[in-house]
Amino acid sequence: MSLLAADKLHVSVGDVPICRDLDFAVQAGECWGILGANGAGKTTLLHTLAGLRRPHAGRVTIDDQ
Repeated sequence: MSLLAADKLHVSVGDVPICRDLDFAVQAGECWGILGANGAGKTTLLHTLAGLRRPHAGRVTIDDQ
């Protein structure tokens, strides 16, 4: 069981893709970081992972829901 997972996630702002086909799973006890240049889309990705923004495609699950 993963705490947070993304499956084929595609996030974009207008016509500008932030990420495409992102697959990952965060397990209990893991610590992850997101690195990138200013304006690269880190906050947009985090908003999508938190459910505050809809992905263009794919899905995000929290506790397998």
